[in-house]
Amino acid sequence: MQNCATILEVCHLLELGLSIRDIRACTGLGHSTIIRIRSRLAASSLSVSDLESMDPSEVKNLFYPKKSPRFPILTWSFET
Repeated sequence: MQNCATILEVCHLLELGLSIRDIRACTGLGHSTIIRIRSRLAASSLSVSDLESMDPSEVKNLFYPKKSPRFPILTWSFET
Protein backbone atom coordinates (compact mmCIF):
# COMPACT_ATOMS: atom_id res chain seq x y z
CA MET A 1 0.00 0.00 0.00
CA GLN A 2 1.41 3.35 -1.04
CA ASN A 3 1.04 6.69 0.69
CA CYS A 4 -0.84 9.63 -0.80
CA ALA A 5 2.27 11.44 -2.04
CA THR A 6 3.44 8.38 -3.98
CA ILE A 7 -0.01 7.83 -5.49
CA LEU A 8 -0.16 11.45 -6.61
CA GLU A 9 3.35 11.28 -8.05
CA VAL A 10 2.49 8.21 -10.12
CA CYS A 11 -0.76 9.81 -11.30
CA HIS A 12 1.06 12.97 -12.30
CA LEU A 13 3.68 10.99 -14.24
CA LEU A 14 0.93 9.00 -15.95
CA GLU A 15 -0.80 12.24 -16.89
CA LEU A 16 2.46 13.47 -18.43
CA GLY A 17 2.48 10.38 -20.62
CA LEU A 18 5.51 8.59 -19.17
CA SER A 19 5.81 4.87 -19.77
CA ILE A 20 5.55 2.30 -17.02
CA ARG A 21 9.29 1.69 -17.33
CA ASP A 22 10.07 5.40 -16.90
CA ILE A 23 7.74 5.66 -13.89
CA ARG A 24 9.44 2.62 -12.36
CA ALA A 25 12.80 4.33 -12.80
CA CYS A 26 11.55 7.58 -11.23
CA THR A 27 9.69 6.09 -8.28
CA GLY A 28 11.25 2.71 -7.63
CA LEU A 29 7.81 1.09 -7.59
CA GLY A 30 7.04 -2.23 -9.17
CA HIS A 31 5.23 -2.75 -12.44
CA SER A 32 2.07 -4.18 -10.83
CA THR A 33 1.80 -1.29 -8.36
CA ILE A 34 1.92 1.27 -11.17
CA ILE A 35 -0.60 -0.72 -13.22
CA ARG A 36 -2.90 -0.93 -10.18
CA ILE A 37 -2.73 2.83 -9.62
CA ARG A 38 -3.29 3.48 -13.34
CA SER A 39 -6.36 1.25 -13.51
CA ARG A 40 -7.88 2.71 -10.36
CA LEU A 41 -7.23 6.24 -11.61
CA ALA A 42 -9.02 5.40 -14.86
CA ALA A 43 -11.93 3.82 -12.97
CA SER A 44 -12.32 6.88 -10.76
CA SER A 45 -12.47 9.28 -13.76
CA LEU A 46 -10.77 11.95 -11.63
CA SER A 47 -7.94 14.19 -12.75
CA VAL A 48 -4.71 14.69 -10.85
CA SER A 49 -5.85 18.17 -9.81
CA ASP A 50 -9.04 16.62 -8.40
CA LEU A 51 -6.95 14.15 -6.41
CA GLU A 52 -4.67 16.92 -5.13
CA SER A 53 -7.67 18.81 -3.76
CA MET A 54 -8.87 15.75 -1.84
CA ASP A 55 -7.87 14.83 1.70
CA PRO A 56 -4.89 12.42 1.72
CA SER A 57 -6.88 9.74 3.54
CA GLU A 58 -9.61 9.94 0.88
CA VAL A 59 -7.03 9.49 -1.88
CA LYS A 60 -5.51 6.50 -0.11
CA ASN A 61 -8.95 4.92 0.45
CA LEU A 62 -9.85 5.52 -3.20
CA PHE A 63 -6.82 3.61 -4.44
CA TYR A 64 -6.60 1.09 -1.59
CA PRO A 65 -10.09 0.54 -0.19
CA LYS A 66 -10.35 -1.18 3.15
CA LYS A 67 -11.33 -4.78 2.78
CA SER A 68 -13.56 -6.65 5.14
CA PRO A 69 -11.95 -9.66 6.80
CA ARG A 70 -11.94 -12.80 4.71
CA PHE A 71 -13.41 -14.81 7.56
CA PRO A 72 -15.70 -13.49 10.27
CA ILE A 73 -13.95 -12.74 13.50
CA LEU A 74 -15.28 -15.01 16.21
CA THR A 75 -15.52 -13.73 19.72
CA TRP A 76 -15.87 -16.13 22.57
CA SER A 77 -17.78 -15.46 25.70
CA PHE A 78 -16.88 -17.68 28.62
CA GLU A 79 -19.60 -16.33 30.84
CA THR A 80 -22.05 -18.92 32.07
